[in-house]
Amino acid sequence: MLYILYLDTEHVSDPLFLEAVAQQFHKHPVGHRRALIVHGSSEKVERTFEAEGHFIERENGLLPVDTDEQRRLVERDLRETNQSIVATLTDQVVPTVGVQGTDRQLLRRTDDGTIAAASNLGWLDALLKQHVVAVVSSMIAPDPDTIAEEVPLPKAAAALAHYFAADAVTDDPPVRVVLFHPNDTPGLQGEEGTVHEVCAPTHPTIPHKQAVHTLAEADVPMLLTNTRGFFEGDAPTGTRIASVD
Repeated sequence: MLYILYLDTEHVSDPLFLEAVAQQFHKHPVGHRRALIVHGSSEKVERTFEAEGHFIERENGLLPVDTDEQRRLVERDLRETNQSIVATLTDQVVPTVGVQGTDRQLLRRTDDGTIAAASNLGWLDALLKQHVVAVVSSMIAPDPDTIAEEVPLPKAAAALAHYFAADAVTDDPPVRVVLFHPNDTPGLQGEEGTVHEVCAPTHPTIPHKQAVHTLAEADVPMLLTNTRGFFEGDAPTGTRIASVD
């Protein structure tokens, strides 16, 4: 199975979380978890805007930018965030490769406006099969001379999940998107601290509501957990989130 680790703004901006993920990859044998990390922009770019007198609030995870200068700042942050994640993993001697969503148009916008993966990602699949951790930024660019555009992280994750699940021959989900609980709990907790094995995407206390809704509508299997739950044991544990019927 391929696990797509979904790193939202909060987690991608937390050096302690990134260090914990890197240490877990280092701790376990190569191939323990076949994983691809997908991420968006960090809180750093928001502080840059604020320092320049622009107070921009995220809408569904994206910064609504208006000028080319602002777009370049977001693009730079995505690239630097990608490099930072790769460096953290590499420091723990984890085989890692950083990939921008613009590389070989890995992520692209289709004619109807949806976000899709490139038609042939054999080169990326080959890296993953060699147990290299790929780190992918959620941005697109129609051509090399265009300023890259950040796209919604749930849609980027869904596009990658659909690509890698398309040719799989298995009764079980071949790909699962992993969401990390903001409170570092090993899943969605119920009464007396018990963890739900399965829950609906509409559960009232589920975190990452927008992401869960988008991924569920795209029929992408999900797991809500924390770093311990994901890495320890023979298989990840946590709360499986059912897709929309």
